[in-house]
Amino acid sequence: MEWLDSAIILSARPHGERAAIVNVLSANHGRWQGRINAAQLGKKPWLCAGTLVQAAWRARLEDQLGTFVLEPLRHTAAHVFDEPAALLALDYVCTLTADVTPERLPLPMLFEALEQCLHQCNVASVIDYERKLLELMGYGLDVSSCAVTGTADNLTHISPVTGRAVCAAEAEPYIDRLLSLPAHWRDATATPDWAAAARVTGHFLAQHFYPPPKQLPHQRGHMLDMTNYL
Repeated sequence: MEWLDSAIILSARPHGERAAIVNVLSANHGRWQGRINAAQLGKKPWLCAGTLVQAAWRARLEDQLGTFVLEPLRHTAAHVFDEPAALLALDYVCTLTADVTPERLPLPMLFEALEQCLHQCNVASVIDYERKLLELMGYGLDVSSCAVTGTADNLTHISPVTGRAVCAAEAEPYIDRLLSLPAHWRDATATPDWAAAARVTGHFLAQHFYPPPKQLPHQRGHMLDMTNYL
C-alpha cells in the first residue's frame, strides 16, 4: 500500500533513538501518521508543525503505521520565526487539527482551509479556520436566521447550546446566557469583532472536542492575550 500527496506536518515526535513519528494532514488522504528514518532526521530544521511537504507513505498492509518519505515545499515556521503571535497561531492550529480530526478520513476542504490559515498566520485567519473546522466536523454555526422566529433581521446573539442565531427581541430575556453574534459574520461591511468571534468558536470547540477536564490547547489563550483579543 502506498500513496503520494501534498501534506502539512501537524507534529513530529522522537521514536526510539534513530526515527520519528510524524503526524500530517494530507490533501486527499486526511490525517495520517507514519515513521521516518534516520536519514530523514538529518533534515530536521523543517521537520516541525506547519511545514508543507510532499509526502510518500508506504506500508505492507493498509492498517500498519507505515513509513514516510517527506520533501519540504514550504517551511512555514521559518517565515514567521521572529513573530511570536504568528508562531503561536501556527502551533495552535496544527495541534487543534491533530486533536479533533479522525485518522485516514479524506478532508480536502479542511486541508485547503489549513493551508490558507498558515499562509496568513494571524488571529483573523485562526478564528476563520476554527469556524470552518467546526462546520466540516459537523458542528457548523447557523447564523442565517433566528432559531425562534425564523427572521433574518436584527440577529444579535447565538445560542450556546445549538449554535443558532437569535434575534434581539427573543434574546433580551436570556441575554446573559447567550453569546454575542459577531457583526461581520452577518455583514461583510461591518467592523470585524474578533474578540466576540473568538469567544464563540472557543465555546463550541470546547463543547464538542474538549469536555472537562480537557482544555483547549494553551497556545490559543497565549495568542489571543498577546494580540489583545481576550
